[in-house]
Amino acid sequence: MKRMAVICLLSALLCGLLSGCLLESPDELYALPSPGQDYVNLKSKIDQVSAQLGAEYAAPLSGSNTQTVQLVDLDGDGIQESAVAFFRVSSAEKPLKIYVFQQDQDGNYSTAYSIEGEGSAIYSIDYEDIGGTKDRELIVSWQLSENVHTLAAYSLKDQVELMRSGYTKFEMADLDGDQQDEIILLQVDSTESNNRAEYYDYSDGVMLLSSSAPMSLNVTGINSLRSGYLTNHVPAVFVTSSFGMNGGVLTDIFALRNNVLENVTMQETTSMSSDTICYYSKEDPQDVNGDSILEVPSPELVPVYGEDSDDTENLWLLHWYQYDSEGRATLVYTTFHNDSEGWYFIVPDAWVGEITITQSSPLLGVQQTTFAHWTQDGEEPQPFLSIYKLTGSNRYNRAQLDPRFQLLPETDNAIYVAEFNENSWQCGLDEDGVISRFELIQSEWSIEEG
Repeated sequence: MKRMAVICLLSALLCGLLSGCLLESPDELYALPSPGQDYVNLKSKIDQVSAQLGAEYAAPLSGSNTQTVQLVDLDGDGIQESAVAFFRVSSAEKPLKIYVFQQDQDGNYSTAYSIEGEGSAIYSIDYEDIGGTKDRELIVSWQLSENVHTLAAYSLKDQVELMRSGYTKFEMADLDGDQQDEIILLQVDSTESNNRAEYYDYSDGVMLLSSSAPMSLNVTGINSLRSGYLTNHVPAVFVTSSFGMNGGVLTDIFALRNNVLENVTMQETTSMSSDTICYYSKEDPQDVNGDSILEVPSPELVPVYGEDSDDTENLWLLHWYQYDSEGRATLVYTTFHNDSEGWYFIVPDAWVGEITITQSSPLLGVQQTTFAHWTQDGEEPQPFLSIYKLTGSNRYNRAQLDPRFQLLPETDNAIYVAEFNENSWQCGLDEDGVISRFELIQSEWSIEEG
C-alpha cells in the first residue's frame, strides 16, 4: 500500500514538472541566457561615464590588447578585478580618455583612475610590473600623427605618470635580471646620425633614463625588434634595421655591461655592426635551435650553374650565429630556407661550398627543390636529394612513389616527401638524417612593440 502511494506521488510530481515546462512560451524556451550581474554592473558604469563625457569608443590600434573594454588583473592576485575602457571626446582639449574601473566586494564598479591624452589615437597599451611590486603599470603609446608617437607609463597605485618620451619603437625587457621589465626606446631620426637606444629603469617611484647607446650609422628604419638572450643567457635586445640605399639590413644587439646599455656588436672603426650586414632580409634573428638563445642570420648566395643563371632567382644559405656580450660570434649551423613553401632544412657542414640548389614545379601540385653536388670546376652538378611539397587530390599517390619517404605528417593539405637520387654523391645522410633536419617555418617568434 505504501509502495503504491509513493508511485502515485512521484507520478503527480512528474506531471506537475512537465506541465510547468509546457506553460513556457516558445520565446522563453529559445531565449539566450541572461548576462551575469557583473556584466550588467560594468556595462551600466561604462554607459554612465560615456554619456557624461559625450564620448565614443576608441580602442587601441596595435599590439596584443586591442579590445574596446579589457578585463585585467592589475594587482597581481590572479583575479581580473579591473576593467579598462577607451574613449574619444572629439571636442575636448585632450580628446583621448582611458578609464580604469575596479570592482568592489558587492560586484559594483567605480572609477579608480582616468588618463587623458593628446593625439589622433591610442596606439597601444600594455600592462607590466615595472615597479617591482605585484601591481601592474599601464604602458600607453599615444599616436600624435601617423608616424609620431609618445610613450608614457602610469602607476595606478601611486596615481602618477612615471615617464614620457617620444620614440620610434619600444620593447619591454628585463635586461638587469631583477625580475621586472625595463623600457627600451629606439629613436630613429631623419639625420641618421643620432639614432640610439634608450634604457629606462625604475628608481624611487619614477622611470629614469638610465643610459643610452648608439645604433649603427646610416640606419633608416627598423625592420624588427625583439628581446632574447646572448650566450650564457645574458638578456639583450636585437634590433634589425634597414640602412643605406641598396636594400641592406644589419642587426644591432643591446645589452647591459656594468649596468650601462651598450651596442655589443658595433665596431669602433666603422660605427656600425658590420659583421651583421647583409642584403637578404626575409629572416630576422630567431631561436633556430630551441636553446632560448637568439641567432642572427648571415646569408651566403647559392652558386648557380648554367647559361641562364643571370635569370634565376637568388637562393641563399643562412649561417646562424650566436653572440656573446663582447660581440663575439659563434656559428650554430647553416640552413636553407624555402620561404615560398614554408620549410627549412639544416644543411650539414660538409655540404657548404659543395652544392647548388634549384627549384621547379614539374607538375600541377608538385613543388620540387633539388640539391646537387657541384664543386664549380666545370663539371655539371649531380643531383643527389630532392624535397617535394605535394598538394592536390592525388598527393597521397605521389607521396607513395618509390623511393620517396615522408618528412612530416600531412599538414595544411600538403605532404612533404624526399628522395635520394640513385648512384649519386654520398652526402652523409640517410632517410632519418634528412627527416631530422627538415622543419616547417614558424612565425610565432615575431614580436614587435610600438
